[in-house]
Amino acid sequence: MELRGVKHNVFTLIILINCFCHLNRVDFGFSVWGKILKRGFEPDVVTSTTLVNGLCIQGKMGEAVKLVDDMVARGHRPGAYTYSVVINGLCKVGKADVAVGYLEEMEKLGCVLDTVAYNSVIEGYCLQGKVDGAREIFDVMVSKGSTHDVCNYNTLLNGYCKMERIDEAMQVFDEMLREGLVPTVVTYNTLIKGLCLVGRPWAAHQLFGNISTCGLTPTIITYSTLIDGFCEQGNL
Repeated sequence: MELRGVKHNVFTLIILINCFCHLNRVDFGFSVWGKILKRGFEPDVVTSTTLVNGLCIQGKMGEAVKLVDDMVARGHRPGAYTYSVVINGLCKVGKADVAVGYLEEMEKLGCVLDTVAYNSVIEGYCLQGKVDGAREIFDVMVSKGSTHDVCNYNTLLNGYCKMERIDEAMQVFDEMLREGLVPTVVTYNTLIKGLCLVGRPWAAHQLFGNISTCGLTPTIITYSTLIDGFCEQGNL
């Protein structure tokens, strides 16, 4: 454009940043960002968040957090989406404890704490093997006025099953049913895998029978997990 005598405006530069970030070229995005600042334009929260998201995808959480701090310093108030992006990024690199601090920051700023932000932290703790921390956040959701969804339950169930705490997982499953939520195939696959993991394929088989009753269709993962569970016990 500039070679043809057409000057960029802030809108075309913002579009370029979005394109570069979607192509995972955050470095180019920051080059354009510098051009915006040099021309005296002020990037909006959405554009800043796009760069934050790009940094989070690359695992550059230090830079992402610094950019959020810069947003605040320039007088921009990050929204719920910005914080959710940072929370998700922190949890993926094993920093769920730090992410909890951002949940608290969101609450102080009056941002709506949605199930997505909570689920990122629940999953983050589970990935670290800290399922008790995940359960604590799961319980905090309700005390803060939020409600659980199937995704929250599936994430927590997976955490318990991976830690071979299957009895607690089954208790959570019962809670899910009492809340009136309908399990998905993912729910059943998770529990079946958990039961097989602790050497209880017959209990897994009994649970398998509930899938069709609920109007769901078992997947190849369901069958292969159950078969592997029986084979591990020598039940050929």
